[in-house]
Amino acid sequence: MLDIAVLYAPRLMAGFKVELVEEEQLVLVRKAGLPADGGEPDYVHVDWGPQFAGQGGFAEPALQVGFGPLALHYILRAGGMGYFRRKTLEPHLASGALERVEGAPEFTYPAYAVYPESAAGRRAVQDALAGLKKVAR
Repeated sequence: MLDIAVLYAPRLMAGFKVELVEEEQLVLVRKAGLPADGGEPDYVHVDWGPQFAGQGGFAEPALQVGFGPLALHYILRAGGMGYFRRKTLEPHLASGALERVEGAPEFTYPAYAVYPESAAGRRAVQDALAGLKKVAR
């Protein structure tokens, strides 16, 4: 039995509560140290779901990936640029491996907890929700 699911684009369904856990930002980064006159690096499109589809503003990505950590690993190794969750990027930005693309738009990427309405009053569910929100900060 599953008490709580964390989803990025939940469907509203009868009998379930949907509660915001965290609002993450998707920011555009590129591998650091690329020559300034070399043009823009290849864009790696990560499938962040239907709410992000078509948002990057890049006509034809060099690569499409369905799993953010895989795309990030690729960019760190091979170069390129792409949108990723800000918290995931912090160590790579601090180390100088990646740099933000100045002037690029940012996008909100919220995470939600979904659980049965019948479980809303249970202490374990309330504790789990509080823990999720604390960890997300």
